[in-house]
Amino acid sequence: MLLNPYSNGKNIEYGSLIRQIRKSRGLSQTELGELVGLNANRIQMYENNARSPKLDMLNKLFDALNVDVQLKCEFIVKDKYQK
Repeated sequence: MLLNPYSNGKNIEYGSLIRQIRKSRGLSQTELGELVGLNANRIQMYENNARSPKLDMLNKLFDALNVDVQLKCEFIVKDKYQK
């Protein structure tokens, strides 16, 4: 879990963040999946934290969701160095 601006100062898992941003953009899981080349079931797994997206897929998801570069970099850098 990482700290991010969408969480109001609380830790949030990738799945919760993806779901929150997807919904704020008015996209269904199917629509987001189509944008990144996945089916809705995989998006659902990510959102439920049943699976974690690899870094390249996380980048694609953030691009599809129009996440700003600063937030994207914060997540990718923190994720890389927390392991």
